[in-house]
Amino acid sequence: MLLALLLIIVPMLVGQFNNLASRLPQLIGFMQNTLLPWLKIQSADMWKSIRHLLLRGFRRIRAS
Repeated sequence: MLLALLLIIVPMLVGQFNNLASRLPQLIGFMQNTLLPWLKIQSADMWKSIRHLLLRGFRRIRAS
């Protein structure tokens, strides 16, 4: 029974690994061309918001 399971599961795992390995260039291309620019824009927007809030808070402290 165990041998039969191994004969079925191991080739399936090898096939899945080969499938993932063949898609790796596409995944890397997606990350470089789509995901990273989007993250860069989002982090810049977040930094601007945080900086604005911090500066506004410091101005209030100085004014009082």
